[in-house]
Amino acid sequence: MYEHYPRPGWVDAAVYTSYATVDDAYKEVDSFGLAVNGATYQHSRISYIGPLRLLGSYLGEIEGRLIFNLALFLIYCIASIKICDLILEQRRYRSLLMIFFTCNPLVVISIVSGGADGPAAIYSLVSLAFLAYALKRHHWAYFFQSGTWLALSLSAHIFSAIPYLLALIPLLFLISPSKAPSAGLLKISLPNLLSRNLAKYLLHYSLGFISVIYIINIAAKHLGIEKFFLSYSFGRAQNSLQGSGQKFNQPIEFAIQNSAPWIGALLFLSVAFIFWFDRSHHAKNARYKLRLRGSLLGFSFPLFFVLIFDLFIGGSLIISPHYFSLFFPAFAIALAVLFSALDSVIFSKAKFFIVQAAVLLSFASSAFPHNNSASFSFSGIDSKSLYASQIDFKDSALRLAEGAVFNIVYSKTNLSSRGDYIDYFEGKKRSFDYIDTLAYTFPWSGDKMHLVSLREDKRFSFELKKGMSTLIFSNTSNELNKLLGAIHESFGVFSLKSRECGDRTAYNWCLAVIEYGH
Repeated sequence: MYEHYPRPGWVDAAVYTSYATVDDAYKEVDSFGLAVNGATYQHSRISYIGPLRLLGSYLGEIEGRLIFNLALFLIYCIASIKICDLILEQRRYRSLLMIFFTCNPLVVISIVSGGADGPAAIYSLVSLAFLAYALKRHHWAYFFQSGTWLALSLSAHIFSAIPYLLALIPLLFLISPSKAPSAGLLKISLPNLLSRNLAKYLLHYSLGFISVIYIINIAAKHLGIEKFFLSYSFGRAQNSLQGSGQKFNQPIEFAIQNSAPWIGALLFLSVAFIFWFDRSHHAKNARYKLRLRGSLLGFSFPLFFVLIFDLFIGGSLIISPHYFSLFFPAFAIALAVLFSALDSVIFSKAKFFIVQAAVLLSFASSAFPHNNSASFSFSGIDSKSLYASQIDFKDSALRLAEGAVFNIVYSKTNLSSRGDYIDYFEGKKRSFDYIDTLAYTFPWSGDKMHLVSLREDKRFSFELKKGMSTLIFSNTSNELNKLLGAIHESFGVFSLKSRECGDRTAYNWCLAVIEYGH
């Protein structure tokens, strides 16, 4: 039902692939940072790139990516099932919540699409699962493990800290507010937690967190990252707080389409409100009322946060489906608490039907965002062939250019359009296809990378940086010949060092390496 590899055109996925597969990638980090919006941050997401790099070195780059995706999904399924077993007793609600977790299209898409948001969200959910077990079992190892998985989450995407903190709100409503631990689902009372055990729990939690951050920083140094690896994300966070997301504003119809994943959260918030105003069980069951309040806050706080951030700071969280993935753990815990409220009272067919409908509608919303469709197998995208083509292109370019640093000039025809990735930047529509994926396999080229249109440009106004080779490529041999002719017209005589075409998959390419002054 799903593709197993990144979709065509999404530049972020191509960048992560470069750092996971190119041996010398980290030698060019600073030049990439200067070239692309001053933001050097993708390379520092070590808990996402590191496993891909390690698995690729032992199993092969294509097989390593597949094993990583499968392992990530398996870890997610185990964590979500454990949450269901911990929180719910009635089989109906436990089974429905397991279906919501394990069959959720948005989770699968976030894993296979090639971004860091999916892995970060799954690491967060695992941390929350360990934390819930720690509060119930009172064992230091669970607190330690929870801290380690949070560190992995922040090391994949530092913004995951916000939804993680928001997820703690509904989780706390499973703790008994009275001195009787049995009144709470997690078998611990709030007075007991605050008075005697909090310092000890925080110590174990912090040790797990700090240990993993320390180990990852050592690994980052080994790769070639000079500063503390998380510090590269601070500049990006500062840009976001200054309203950089406003540059990605979209036309209303496109924005509505991309906002569809949030429909599920709004549906569950509405369901919680409906149950809140149904007073039949409130007087008889305090736990029902407490947990229902927790679910209301659990859904409301993340939704209010993204709304306030986008409207008053200038973000693009609501219209960016991959940001919904980061907030998924917060909504998942809120939904689990909502189900635990229903689980604490006599079974109601009407209520069960309502939550079933909300689950199905939330699943349906995953297909609406334009760029999500490429992750479904029925889209006609052969993502494995694309990934194989990208790896072949990378290997050929590095071999023919005898290094990873070069100018890049590339063009593409309409024939190269296979499931384009569409976005808007400063009001202008941008379309990226698999040829752009190939180009951003070398993101450190940055200011030395030039996309040209042979239909519009007769002579090129940019300059090629001297003292290095130039990589010229397009999707067909004929288009490459035209591009070489235009390069000759614009920059004069050059020497053709080498030329090669890759046509063993549906995603063809032809490249040439040229030099001046030889």
